[in-house]
Amino acid sequence: MLFSGCEDDQTSADVQGKGQAGGAMTQSFLAALKENPYPTYMNLIGTIRKQLKRRGFSQKPQLTASQRFDVGRRVFMLVDGIEPNSTRQVGRVQRKKFKKGKKSSMKLDGGGNIAVGLLGAAVIGSFLNDFF
Repeated sequence: MLFSGCEDDQTSADVQGKGQAGGAMTQSFLAALKENPYPTYMNLIGTIRKQLKRRGFSQKPQLTASQRFDVGRRVFMLVDGIEPNSTRQVGRVQRKKFKKGKKSSMKLDGGGNIAVGLLGAAVIGSFLNDFF
């Protein structure tokens, strides 16, 4: 599963808070977990979006998963077990079309995505150690 900071045609904002820089989505993610440590995936992404909107950000975080599951019933946990792949189709199903000519200014290589993911996991892991 992957949480991204915004839709494909948006930019994720960076913010400064309490003397430390970080992503607006990451800070909202942590605030959402403080509010409800055991949310369903649907509640978590909804609370993150409300937090961002309340703080004046227009970005809409996305949840992507390689397997189908019930987001309204499954509880979010950082330490979910590994499940065998039950998805028949491999690859992304495009559900939203974007206007031609609109290009993203962000350029990442494959390693950049992994580094961001590990950094986010480290921040969240540190938060959970302090929180629980």
